Amino acid sequence: QSDRDGLEGTTAESTQAHLLAGTSASPALIVRFKRATRFLYRWLTRGLLLGMLLLLASIVMFLWAPATHGTTVQEAEPISRMTARNSYVIARSVALRWAADSQLIGLSATWDEGRNFQEGEGDWSLTFYSPSKSETALISVIDGRATLINAHGVTEIPQSRQVDLWQIDSPAVVDRLRAHGGNEFLRSQPDASLTMSLKLLGDAVWKARLIHQESRREFSVQLNIDNGAIIDLEQSG
Repeated sequence: QSDRDGLEGTTAESTQAHLLAGTSASPALIVRFKRATRFLYRWLTRGLLLGMLLLLASIVMFLWAPATHGTTVQEAEPISRMTARNSYVIARSVALRWAADSQLIGLSATWDEGRNFQEGEGDWSLTFYSPSKSETALISVIDGRATLINAHGVTEIPQSRQVDLWQIDSPAVVDRLRAHGGNEFLRSQPDASLTMSLKLLGDAVWKARLIHQESRREFSVQLNIDNGAIIDLEQSG
């Protein structure tokens, strides 16, 4: 009996010791858990901050990156009339992304047989020159969207006029063309096509040319870009 009582006492003491040990270990586990939590929180916060910085950097790089071939930009507020002047406003945003010092040196548009050119509105091709790159860039404006088509190096430095001096827009060019012989030409060749171009190099001029493919008859006019004065009239065929 005494042996059994001794064994039971020893077992009770052992159990109590284990319980006490478990009780004393709990604060240590809590401390370790809190440390692990703080460590995980710090790394998650750093990771989130790094992700936000990378996203911001990507946005900045996209907004400031130079335009590449095929880059297309649409005006935030679409312009309803696609005149030469308005197409320049849209194309300039692409040109400046291509080169900050880009300057317009020419533009052109063609209306094929049967297309209405009476308002001087259409799809335009614009050429810009960059002194820093020694390159020219071709930018098209179609349905209010400007696209960088290509860029080429140049050996001769173009000397362009200031765009501010370009006062005559394409509708006025059509009006002068029609008023100074174009209407008479169109009465006999109503399906003639029209090519219009603005040159800002050297003697800057507007040129509009009516062409009747079947008869090969042509009628053209050259205008001063500042005031629209007639410089030259030609008719052939």
